[in-house]
Amino acid sequence: MPRYESHGLHSAQIVGQVITSKLSGSFNREGCLSWVTRLKSLIEGLDGRPFCLLIDTRDYEGGTDEALALANEFNRWLNTQPLVAKAHLITSQVLHAIAVERVPQLQYQTIKTFKCIDEAQAWLASQLSQAQETCAGTWG
Repeated sequence: MPRYESHGLHSAQIVGQVITSKLSGSFNREGCLSWVTRLKSLIEGLDGRPFCLLIDTRDYEGGTDEALALANEFNRWLNTQPLVAKAHLITSQVLHAIAVERVPQLQYQTIKTFKCIDEAQAWLASQLSQAQETCAGTWG
């Protein structure tokens, strides 16, 4: 099988129980696989504790059919994890709507779009706080 160059840039970090990831450029399957592998590693490091995701797509330009299929499979896996909520930082509602249409597993998640990172972080903090109050004692 031929090896292809990875397209699309990503970064990811975790602070507390919030994973923040930035996507830039256009993604092919290999670029998306690299991103998914990084996020899964961070999530698995939480040892089953609830978490939130902040995905910064302000510099994201789209993905190939293969990348979007892989993103859908990742979100199917994500739906089996203790994900509380996901905030998407966007510049284009149209590009976000296309991504949501092409990644149907997103419909099972609590997601909100933002243009301002401070508002997104505040919303995620409130979502995490509400989840912890609701499920007190059930999460490690």
